[in-house]
Amino acid sequence: MPDILSELADVEMHAIQTSGNCVRNTTTDAFAGVAADELIDPRPYCEIIRQWSTLHPEFAFLPRKFKIAVSGSVEDRAATLVHDVGLHVVKNSTGEVGFRVYVGGGLGRTPMVGEVVREFPAQPGISSAIWMPSCASTTALVSATTNTRRASRSWLKP
Repeated sequence: MPDILSELADVEMHAIQTSGNCVRNTTTDAFAGVAADELIDPRPYCEIIRQWSTLHPEFAFLPRKFKIAVSGSVEDRAATLVHDVGLHVVKNSTGEVGFRVYVGGGLGRTPMVGEVVREFPAQPGISSAIWMPSCASTTALVSATTNTRRASRSWLKP
């Protein structure tokens, strides 16, 4: 094993799916877990998405790289609107917490802002994971319908 991979493993990191056309990364707010305006801690959701997508055979050879963001704060510091899938925690009028799901954002050659596809799909419980189908179906849709011959055409368009 190359030395760099051993060194990564020593600090609980890896190089799996760090390049290529796959679910590249799941990001969140740099202040996750300590932000004063945080409704929930988004880090466990990012970890579940990472575990679900890493080495998943359906998502290992996508037409292009795919990015997911989770924001647990009132202010969207995770930039969920400009990711392929964005999960932004919101409170409804009764004080329940759920996710607003955005799809189709990106900062490539033609920047796009994602569209809301689900306004308040579920109580964001780790165990219920009702929000996961939004990630899975969007990723599968990209895999099945986008142009694999021309990377510039392999984006979700609203």
